[in-house]
Amino acid sequence: MLPESWDDLGWITNGMGCLKTTLVVSRNNISISLTLQLGYTAIMVTTLPLIPVSLKTDVWLII
Repeated sequence: MLPESWDDLGWITNGMGCLKTTLVVSRNNISISLTLQLGYTAIMVTTLPLIPVSLKTDVWLII
């Protein structure tokens, strides 16, 4: 049985940047969040495949 939420699956670091991957599993959707941080700039891309099939992508640029 899968947990309701998986958070902070891992950080991938390369030089001064890092990539954070978060997977959230719930009854109606699966959320995969990728956060790329370079210095003081963070880019987060979230993909939500929902039921019925649809795709939502949010891109945030934080400076």
